[in-house]
Amino acid sequence: YGYIAEGGRKVPVYLNYGQHVELGDGRTGGFGMKHLIERGHVQELIDAGFPSAEKALFDMMYRWGAQGYTDGPDVIMFPDGAGSLRLEWNAGKKGTVIASIKRIGVNGRPAYTFRTAYPKAAKKLSLAYAAIDPDRIQNQIPVAQESIMYSRASRLLAKVLGYVYEPNKAEQISEDFLRKFQDSMLPVGRMIDDLKAQGATITDGMDTYLKEELYHGITGSKIADNEKNLYTPMIELVKSFNVSDGLVDALKARSRFVREALESGRAKNAVLADAFLYARHAKERNAYIRSIDPDNLSGSGMSDADADVLLSFFESLDGAERNKFAQLGIAADNIIKNTNDIRVAGGLTPDFADGQDVQDAETGGIVAAPNYSSYVPLRGIMDPSNEANEEYSGRPASRPKFGARGREDQRMLGRFELARDIMANLMLQNQNAIIRSERNRVGQSFLELIRNEPNLTSGYARIVAQKPMIRVLQNGVVRTRV
Repeated sequence: YGYIAEGGRKVPVYLNYGQHVELGDGRTGGFGMKHLIERGHVQELIDAGFPSAEKALFDMMYRWGAQGYTDGPDVIMFPDGAGSLRLEWNAGKKGTVIASIKRIGVNGRPAYTFRTAYPKAAKKLSLAYAAIDPDRIQNQIPVAQESIMYSRASRLLAKVLGYVYEPNKAEQISEDFLRKFQDSMLPVGRMIDDLKAQGATITDGMDTYLKEELYHGITGSKIADNEKNLYTPMIELVKSFNVSDGLVDALKARSRFVREALESGRAKNAVLADAFLYARHAKERNAYIRSIDPDNLSGSGMSDADADVLLSFFESLDGAERNKFAQLGIAADNIIKNTNDIRVAGGLTPDFADGQDVQDAETGGIVAAPNYSSYVPLRGIMDPSNEANEEYSGRPASRPKFGARGREDQRMLGRFELARDIMANLMLQNQNAIIRSERNRVGQSFLELIRNEPNLTSGYARIVAQKPMIRVLQNGVVRTRV
């Protein structure tokens, strides 16, 4: 799990299975995982916010190593009696983790094992002022793990606009994703510890374990920022719409989209917002789909004629209401721009503005820059025809451990049914961009590590010239695929 520096050498620290002993006077003794379980400390660490006791202990020792195996801003160590050592880690909002390790021998060599470990809750103060310490910024970033739920945008819409939100399959998929992903990174941390012990130079930018640890807090913080600065102002604008029921009833008779959305129980203002955003994009989407599939005249799911009905309706509103819908279009465009900027910054999509040709990795052809003026993602929650990526596909096993795989949006081949949940999916697409971008940074750090230390890392990973192929049984025939 880490090392203790003694006289110029590093003594390893293990977490053994151990034992638990009930003493006659009501006290208990023991060490290792068995003792932690029986004492209830494993559950205490989970309740404090750690995905597992192992993750908590490994993170503490990792911080200790990052400080140079000496007291620092995160972890301190001092004698704990009877040859044991006590470590205390300031884990930010999760409180303080206290661990006691005792000296043992493993195969005739010195080592330490965890005797016990438990959390101490952080003190809650009514008001506090503190300067930001750059060396501890990772503990001061809000660890808003609940932010990384794909249903957050839908819950926000439901709360503000007052319609019923039902949990969807995507929410169920994501419930335990963070815990499993964090635990899966423990071998990476051990690898980096071993590489450092062998003399590898690993900067923070190449430290995949540290990048992954920061990933969750950074991602949650960015999603929370966009909720405050992009999503909520847009929803408050929608809340302010004041279109009479009589006008909406007349529109309902002429627009299938509005009729079906209202009959499904959606709030009136939310339906109007979705209808406006859908209609302003439908005709340009239809034109593109017709260029690749002349038989599909309404590739957006909404015909040009239906889009014109909706656009004429919004244009006929009084000046104040018409201006609100114009502002809604600007708000949607700002979210799309933010999504595209995040993807470029995270290395997920090319920067079409840098003057360089962009080549399609699959076909080898030159890719033209996107030219939609009023784009919105057209899909429904768990829609089988959605423009989703792996984050929203319902196939969690297909995700790589770190990095990002696949296209950011599926190819636009045309749809034959009306799209749904336009605003919600606009926000979901933006959240996906944040999540995939930050996870891709984790993957990029690992790639940089392999490139910079090819000899020391050869036993763990290597860079291949092409994607490996596997044999699969498809429709009764054995085929090879990536």
